[in-house]
Amino acid sequence: MDKKILEDFFKGHLTSEERERVLLWIEQQGEGWTDAFIKDNWEQPIHQAAPGLKELMKARVMENIRAKQPAPRRLWLYIGRVAAVLLLATAGAWWWMHQQPAAPQWYTVSNSGNQHIMLRDTLPDGTIVTLNEHSSIKYSSAYNNEIRTVFLMGEAFFEVHHDKDKPFIVKAGHASTRVYGTAFSVSAYTSSGQLRVGLQRGSIGVIYDTAHAEQEKMLKPGELLICNKQDKTVSIEYQAPEKLGAWTTGKLVFFKTPVEDVFSQLEQRYDIHFNHDHGMANKTVTATFDGVPLSKVLQHISFVWNIRFEQRGDSIYVR
Repeated sequence: MDKKILEDFFKGHLTSEERERVLLWIEQQGEGWTDAFIKDNWEQPIHQAAPGLKELMKARVMENIRAKQPAPRRLWLYIGRVAAVLLLATAGAWWWMHQQPAAPQWYTVSNSGNQHIMLRDTLPDGTIVTLNEHSSIKYSSAYNNEIRTVFLMGEAFFEVHHDKDKPFIVKAGHASTRVYGTAFSVSAYTSSGQLRVGLQRGSIGVIYDTAHAEQEKMLKPGELLICNKQDKTVSIEYQAPEKLGAWTTGKLVFFKTPVEDVFSQLEQRYDIHFNHDHGMANKTVTATFDGVPLSKVLQHISFVWNIRFEQRGDSIYVR
């Protein structure tokens, strides 16, 4: 008997005449045919797939017999038919479950920032990712099958393994960055009012939401896309390519960075807390600091914007 016909049988897709032919075939097979058939066609005997199932089926068959009470001369024919239907339905369910794709597993790589170091990791395809403090990425077990997708929170620098047939996609906030083989940086801290994507080498396309529709912008090396989360305006700035990944060495790198975002990064790096009002609009910082104490950074900001700082314990008050 063709396996497809039997599948249609337990799914209820056959006509009454076709069902009769299947039942007649079942009657002709003799005792024990079910285990052999299931083993050959569904890879696992029914008694292994579900221990105790035969006893349960027998009980159900007897319930159907008591409920319907067919004529005595057709009693055993009826039992055989009901048992066959139950066995085939169970085998079909077993086969159907084995056809369903397994739920993907998720893997997370995170840098808590407790040690104030950059975390460097290699993804399954050979792509190298460097995570800034308080940052993490997540990817599924389907990564590297057809599309390489990672989800980012915080800031990361990617050195993508080239594979023209498997695009690499970074999803962060309301933007997606699609690449094939390149080096670029994405900053998407939830505390920041901006999302930034900078290209060091190669070519990438950034898909982002605007106030009206979704758009895509292709970046060239040295270009930095800055998306304002509040009004969804987008600007393109030029930054020296070597500066775009400089933070991966532990440097503090600010490029037209809003002062409030600078404070957030300083809080992470120096374990302090800034107390300030929200009158910092339009104030930005462009500077690079390498291994300097917090006081040097504050002196620079104070000089540029005439801001006074007062430290009390682990809190800094902005005047």
